[in-house]
Amino acid sequence: HYVEDPTFPLTRTVAMLNLDMVGAGEVLRVDGEGNVAAQLQASADVYGITTTLQFMGRSDHVSFYEAGVPTAMLIWWPDAVYHTPDDEVEAIEPEKLKAVGVLSAHTLAALADGHVQLERAVERLRAGVATRDRAAFLMGLDPADPDLQAAQTGWFDDLWSRDLTEVVIVPVRVRVGEGEADVTLAVVYGWADSARREPPVSYDVRFVERDGLWAFAGYELDTLSGDVVTISRFPDVPVGTGELLSTTQEAYLALAADLDFQPITGTRFIFYSNGATMRAIARPAASRDTRWLVPSTGRVELAWGQPITPALVSLALNQMGLPPDEGFWLREGLALHYQEASERDYLPILATSDVITPLLDFSDLPDEKTEPLRAYAWSSTEYLLDRYGTAGLRDLCAAWGQTGDPNVAFRQALGLSPAQFESAWRADRLDPLRADGEAIQATIADRVEAVLDGDATGFLTTVTPADPVLRTEERNWFADLADHPVLSYTALGLVIGWSPGGEEAIVALTTSSVISGGRSSQVAYDARFVRHGGRWLYAGVVWNELA
Repeated sequence: HYVEDPTFPLTRTVAMLNLDMVGAGEVLRVDGEGNVAAQLQASADVYGITTTLQFMGRSDHVSFYEAGVPTAMLIWWPDAVYHTPDDEVEAIEPEKLKAVGVLSAHTLAALADGHVQLERAVERLRAGVATRDRAAFLMGLDPADPDLQAAQTGWFDDLWSRDLTEVVIVPVRVRVGEGEADVTLAVVYGWADSARREPPVSYDVRFVERDGLWAFAGYELDTLSGDVVTISRFPDVPVGTGELLSTTQEAYLALAADLDFQPITGTRFIFYSNGATMRAIARPAASRDTRWLVPSTGRVELAWGQPITPALVSLALNQMGLPPDEGFWLREGLALHYQEASERDYLPILATSDVITPLLDFSDLPDEKTEPLRAYAWSSTEYLLDRYGTAGLRDLCAAWGQTGDPNVAFRQALGLSPAQFESAWRADRLDPLRADGEAIQATIADRVEAVLDGDATGFLTTVTPADPVLRTEERNWFADLADHPVLSYTALGLVIGWSPGGEEAIVALTTSSVISGGRSSQVAYDARFVRHGGRWLYAGVVWNELA
C-alpha cells in the first residue's frame, strides 16, 4: 500500500529497512542487495555482530525493491516458535533485539549522513581534477599519508599530460565503518585527441575521517608479505593472495638465481583485476590499457592475466642498476630470452628483415614495426649473454645506472661503444644467419628444380650422405613420382632453429604439389638441414620423441 501511495516521493527515499522478527531466532540474516545490505554488513563489522547475507525476495521490503528503492531486511532465522502458540513475549531475547537496534541505528545514520558526506568528498576530488586544481585535489587526500600524497600527485600530473576534456568520478557503492569507509568508484575520462568516450572503470577505494571530513586514503587491497616479496591484490582478482605470493616469490627468486643478482627483500607486487583498471589508477593518460609497470627497483604493477615474466625481467634489470624506462631493447630482449619458441618466432624475421634503428633508439613503436624490433632485441640480447655472460649484463646495468649514460656504460662494462657492440652482433649473428639462410634456400630450390625436371641424381645431391636410410627413403619417394607425374611443385622454408657456426639448422618446410589427375596436396613439417662440403643438405624430418 505505501509503495502505491507513499507519504514521501519514492524518488526522494534514501532507503527502506525492514525489521522482521528481530527479537529471537538462530542466525541474524541480512536479506537484500545493494547499498543498504552492504552498509548493514559494514556496520555489523564495526560492532562485531555476526550476520549472513542472502536475498530471498520475500517479506515487506520486496515491494520497495521492485519500485527501485534501496532496501534490505534484518531477520533472526530460523525461529522455533514462529507461528506457534509459544510465540509469546517471553521468547524475545534482549541481546538479540539490542544487536538489531545497534545495527539499524548505525546503518541508518550512515545512510542518512555518512553516505552523503562521502558523496560530497568524492565530488570535491572530481572537481579538483576537472578544473586542473592540484592543490584542491590534494586537499581531499589523507594528510597523514605523505606516500599517498606523492603517488596521487604523480597520478594527477599523468592525467593532465593529455588534454583532459571530461572526468566522471561517482560512488556507486558505499560502506561506512567507524572512522573509515570503503567506496566503489566508477570513473570515466574523456580526451580532446580521442573521439571515442572511454568506457567506465570501477574499483574500490578507502576513505578515512579526519577532523570531521572524509579524506581519500588509497585503494582497497589485500596484502600479504613473504620472506622476500609482498603481494597486494585488488579484491576482484580471481586468485587468492596466498597463492599469488607463493608463485610470484618462487618466480622472482628463480630469476634472481639465473641472473645471479641479489633479490631485494620487501619488493612489492600489485595485482590489478584487469588492464583497464590498472590504466585508470596507475597511468590514466595512456592511450591503451596497461599490461604492467615497473617504475622503480621495489615495485611491480601487473594486470591480472598478463604473463609475469616481462615484468619480472624489467624489475631484475632495475635492481641490477638499469634506470627505469631506459634500455627498451634489453628489457624486451631479456623477456624473450625466457619465452618459449622465440627462435621459431624471430629467426625468420631476422633472416629477411632489416632494421636500421640503433639499439639505443628502440622505443615503443607502432604495431607494424614491433615484430622486427622484437626480433632484433631478442637476438642482440642473446649475443650479449653468449659473449659476456650474466656478469656482463649486470656490469652493463650497474654502469648505466651509475653514469646515466649508455655510451659510457657500454665502454665501462663491455669495453666497446654501443655502435661497436651492434656491429659485432650483426657480424656474429645477422650476417651468418642470412648467409646460411640463403644457402638453405638454394638447396630447397635445387630440390624443387630436380622434382620438376625428374632429375633423381640431382635430387639426391641435396640429401645428406651421412644417413643411408634417409637417402633410400628419398630415392624411393622420388621413384614413386614416375607413377604420379608432378604438374607443379613448390617449397617454402623458414629457418627456425640455428646457431652461429653450428652444423645443423631446423627449417619449417611447407611443400605444395599438384599431380596428374588434378590432385593437390600441401604438407608442412620441421626438417633438419646439415652442413656438408660447403653446402646445407636435407637431413630429414624432425621427430618429437615421447618417453
